[in-house]
Amino acid sequence: ADPVAAKFLRKLLGAQELINGDVRYCLWLVDAEPGEIRSSPELTRRIGEVRAMRLASKKQMTKDDAATPHLFQENRQPRTAYLAVPRVSSESRRYVPMALMGPDVIANDALLTVTDATVYTFAILHSSVFMVWNAAVSGRLESRFRISAEITYNNFPWPDDPANKTQIEAAAQAVLDARDNHPGASLADLYDPLAMPRDLVEAHQKLDREVLIAYGLKPGATESEILAILFTRYSGLTADLFTEE
Repeated sequence: ADPVAAKFLRKLLGAQELINGDVRYCLWLVDAEPGEIRSSPELTRRIGEVRAMRLASKKQMTKDDAATPHLFQENRQPRTAYLAVPRVSSESRRYVPMALMGPDVIANDALLTVTDATVYTFAILHSSVFMVWNAAVSGRLESRFRISAEITYNNFPWPDDPANKTQIEAAAQAVLDARDNHPGASLADLYDPLAMPRDLVEAHQKLDREVLIAYGLKPGATESEILAILFTRYSGLTADLFTEE
């Protein structure tokens, strides 16, 4: 009904939307010109309500943000393709549900975002190797994994330019293709341990084998063997940080 406001309508993605397929939208007005806002009855109404809400807040920071009521209070939106990672995920899943997104999909604070993400980024973080690391170092919310950018992701030791990178990317694309074979299923459906489709299971098994090879491990490596390699690599990468002067 309001063509100006419609220009700025974007999908809003949090963990609930990512995992369960719920659909939400927001008005993303970072690039909106003042004249566009003033010419739009819908934008004027909504932004006016946001301003009134912020001015009524008991928090001084929220009151201060009433000066820019058309903007989110925090803007952490990637300007490139990104990997959307839920902050919390069920411990029963074999993999943390993740997805590659374009910058036009707005991530809220229930998501972690890995900017400049590629299929290779998706491949490594959607592997059994990352899941073993996640289970070992991440915190918990009740019994669920609570993934942290600082602890889980920033400390994760990636493989060094593996010789089989092309094969890893191809295996990751096969995982994405297997997901697409089930268009009516949410990530919660696809990664339910009781309902995971055979083609997706097989695609992940292939991806896991390729990622294990990248770390110099055999396809049947145990969790203990995976952790040993990861912590050895972590120790080597951080050794200089703890060297006594």
